[in-house]
Amino acid sequence: MPYITNSDGTCRKCGESGLFTQKMRSDHLNASPDCKKHFYGSSSSSCSESLELISAKELCQKELPPLVWLIANLIPSKGVVFLGGKRGSMKTWVALELAKAISEGGKLFGHFQASKLDVIFLDSENGETQIQRRLRMLFGGAALPDNIHFCFFPKIRLDEDASELEEILDEHPNAVVIVDSFRRVLGVDENDARAVNDVFVQKIRPLIEGYGATFILLHHLRKGMGRGVSDHLDEMRGSSELVNYADAVLLIERPRSDSKSIIMRHAKSRTGLEHAPCKIETQSDDEHFQFSFVGSFEDAINQPEKAGEAVLKWAYEKSKVEFQTGEVTAALGADFNPKSISRGLKWLTEKGQIYKAKKGSYRIISKVLTDFGQTDTSIKLVSSVPNEQSQDNTNGQNGQTTSCKEPISIPYEDSSLSFSSDKRDKLNRDSLVSQAR
Repeated sequence: MPYITNSDGTCRKCGESGLFTQKMRSDHLNASPDCKKHFYGSSSSSCSESLELISAKELCQKELPPLVWLIANLIPSKGVVFLGGKRGSMKTWVALELAKAISEGGKLFGHFQASKLDVIFLDSENGETQIQRRLRMLFGGAALPDNIHFCFFPKIRLDEDASELEEILDEHPNAVVIVDSFRRVLGVDENDARAVNDVFVQKIRPLIEGYGATFILLHHLRKGMGRGVSDHLDEMRGSSELVNYADAVLLIERPRSDSKSIIMRHAKSRTGLEHAPCKIETQSDDEHFQFSFVGSFEDAINQPEKAGEAVLKWAYEKSKVEFQTGEVTAALGADFNPKSISRGLKWLTEKGQIYKAKKGSYRIISKVLTDFGQTDTSIKLVSSVPNEQSQDNTNGQNGQTTSCKEPISIPYEDSSLSFSSDKRDKLNRDSLVSQAR
């Protein structure tokens, strides 16, 4: 039975006194429908004092409703989810992206499929002006949905009275409630395990069971933690009851070395395996803001190489010796976003495969002679690297380049000329030939 009485034996709902034993409390609930609903929601069977046993065989034969994902493989429906992150980690941006994907039944970050439901967004951090600006940037001129509803700086405390929220959920069954942030609607100490447990058991859980709601609660991380953490759930501020009760926990991190991206960790999933940590890139200007899913850490690390190989393959198939950035972006846009292609071009430049002829224009240095799938793949050098910093390779005139009269064939697996662009530009034809051999 939940904590329905205070330490002096009074009911926490109506104040009736003398409730010292389990029988007294049970009789009180049966005689007071309002108190019973307050503590147990619409589920009257939860008031039973008896211990009911069910065998493993009976349990497995029982027909139970299937698991429904709110966000595929990330967030289950009808549960409690924490979205954690430090200050400035883009938590609110991510929360609005969640609201957008759910309201449309689209894809979160363009990758994770969402179910289409109403969204109730309780904002206690930003206000109308900031949220309006961010919504316009996220939707980028597209029609704004009418099933995301905002309440700014709501005067509610989930540990006290949730009746106003009940009225809203009664009009929007199965809605997703996003709270930014959890501590703003919590009147108890977040480090008090018993008080936190009461909020979930006596307030939030009845709303989930009675109205089919899903709660996504934005929360801050502890200060001074981050690198070298053995369990990322320990970064969540407050009592461990917070993450213990959660059905899923998503942690957002903004790398110092890359302000244009975030790392999302699926730190907990009660309903399945945690998704691998993944990288999400952002693109923005004064009028637009967009998230793009890059992939897992491993995918993100290998993305420039994969994009670079795709560029070479495309150039070979199209017999391209010189190409524009826009051409390759249009050709490979279905598989790689513009940032990945840009990094792929940089990777090819550093590997000595291409060079930048001018802004937005690249020229192939090594061209694949046979298809990438063939065993006998080889590369021929069809031009040398332009020498912009040295006169050793200019035929006496600065700015002119020297071409190899006879193409040099190199086995593909041995053709990784991985010296830097500065060093490469200083090499003359003879040293390049020697390096290749």
